[in-house]
Formats: sequence, C-alpha cells, structure tokens
Amino acid sequence: MEMFSALFWLILGVAFMLIEMALPGFIIFFFGIGALVVSGAVLLGLEDINIQMLIFIFTSLITLIIFRKKGKKYFEGKVTGKNQTDETIENIIGQKARAVTDIIPGGIDGKVEFHGTLWNAVSDERIEKDSVLEIISRDNLTLKVKKI
Repeated sequence: MEMFSALFWLILGVAFMLIEMALPGFIIFFFGIGALVVSGAVLLGLEDINIQMLIFIFTSLITLIIFRKKGKKYFEGKVTGKNQTDETIENIIGQKARAVTDIIPGGIDGKVEFHGTLWNAVSDERIEKDSVLEIISRDNLTLKVKKI
C-alpha cells in the first residue's frame, strides 16, 4: 500500500506541474512540489493520510508564498527584452506586433503576437498572417492594428 500511495503522490505532482504549462498564473506548480514532497515522505515511511495531507497543504502554500514572485519572472512572455506587464496603454499605441492569423475586417478571430503574448486583433483592412503591424488602439484585450 505504501508504494501505491507514493506512486499516487508522484503522479499527482507531475500532473500538477504539467497542468501549469496550460494555465496562467504560476500557482498550480507549487501544489506539484507539495505532492512530490509527500511522495518522498511516504517512501521514507509516512503512512498516516492525515499527516500526508497536512504536509501537502503546508509545503504547497509555503513554497507558493516564498517562490511564486521570484519564479514568475522566468515564465512571462518576452520578445524584445521588455516585460509585457511594464507596458501601459499609452506605450502600447504605436508599437509593432506580428499577425499570427489572417485578420479580416469585421472579423472577430484575428490574433497578433505582442511581446510574446497573443492578443485578439481587429483591423479596417485585410491583413495576412505574419505581417508586421502597428497598434493604433486597445479595447480591453483586443488590439486595433494597421499594416505598416
């Protein structure tokens, strides 16, 4: 039973770390660390499930509090060396972006890459994929762009 429990925590820890790649926020990763720590504790002889849960919660929360801010900077998108969170609305206008999909006037499914992040995009003119664009305005998470 001990090996089953250790294997369960190991699989859970790896799953949490893999799920982190698909979700924003850099939070679930630390629950993966907590699960891996419990897996090691079970291999060392810890059998009480209540203690396992306490170790999981405690380790996950402590590592989250201590390391999230330090580790988050390694997982943010960067293209030109600028961090996307450093950009204000005023600084976005006039910047260059790259079309990831074709952008059709009146369409809602256009996408552009700006500082390593995908944004929804609209335009008054047809724009082909991989074109270099200029950002002319921003409405929440949608950028209005034009060809350069």
